[in-house]
Amino acid sequence: MKKILPFETSPYLDLYQYYAFSFGILQGNSNTYPWIYSNFIQYDINGEDIWLEYRKAFSRTHIHEGNQDYPREGILDSIKNCILNDYYVLGYCDEFYIPQKMVYGKTHFLHDFLIYGFDDDTKTLYSFGYVIGKNSKYQVCKPFTISYNDMLQSIIKAHYHDCWTEYFYKITINPNLDLSFNRMRFCDELYQYIKQPVLWVNEPINGPSGICNWKYLFDLISSENINSIPTTVTFIKKSNQYVKMMFDRLKYVNEHEISIPDLVENYSIVYEKSNRVVTMAMMYRITLKKELLEDIKNILKEIFYDEHIILEKLFDRFVIQHSELIWNRENLMS
Repeated sequence: MKKILPFETSPYLDLYQYYAFSFGILQGNSNTYPWIYSNFIQYDINGEDIWLEYRKAFSRTHIHEGNQDYPREGILDSIKNCILNDYYVLGYCDEFYIPQKMVYGKTHFLHDFLIYGFDDDTKTLYSFGYVIGKNSKYQVCKPFTISYNDMLQSIIKAHYHDCWTEYFYKITINPNLDLSFNRMRFCDELYQYIKQPVLWVNEPINGPSGICNWKYLFDLISSENINSIPTTVTFIKKSNQYVKMMFDRLKYVNEHEISIPDLVENYSIVYEKSNRVVTMAMMYRITLKKELLEDIKNILKEIFYDEHIILEKLFDRFVIQHSELIWNRENLMS
């Protein structure tokens, strides 16, 4: 027997596995795109860091609810039963026993995983997450398969801090979720993104929200001492992924809400510049050539101003087109 649930293997966000799991499930079900485009405009959601619970998008329950004595040896049957009933499986395993993982055979590391399918003929589970890339120095986020035996060993021999059954969930998109495009929420989040206060490099934050992200990156790279080049490159990649999602969001608005072909065309240039920044940041990570930093700074400055102008126009046109939102805008600006 074989069954694979819908899953997008090129999700909008994949720099953290829980981002990838959330968007992989959502984007794998095409009817969720209107909901996606009226959410996820801000970079970081205060108080809602667990994306699998964001705005109650998912229904998540323990696989072995109320049965803490369930034997670990039976986990494969439990996983397959969930998949057969259209549930994705989220759990934690010891990556020491997973061949595709960077720590395989080296370090015991309890980490999250997602299963979205199985194949009895090949005795494998379909998973998604960070695995060793072609260059063994780096990991890449992509689909891969885990053998039944490796999965079983990674759970049977794992050290869990609490009862092991507390670490395994079955997940589905919340059947009560309104998947339509929410105009009010779109305007609210877009306004917050545009008007986000500027944050400075020395502020104790996990990462800025809103359009000031570009200013933050510019100041970070302008500082004489970049504390962590890999972290900076990661943040640039994250920003690029949000730009990709914003670009698709504008195309959706143009097709389904209001006509904005000029803004879509202009934002395509922002997206192209963002791609260039990622490429140059990756080159800098390898070569450490200072002139690349100057080029990156110049493009970041352009992105900051270009995106601000485009999204301000988008907000104004959207509110004018939908008169029921004018009152909300006046409250936002007060």
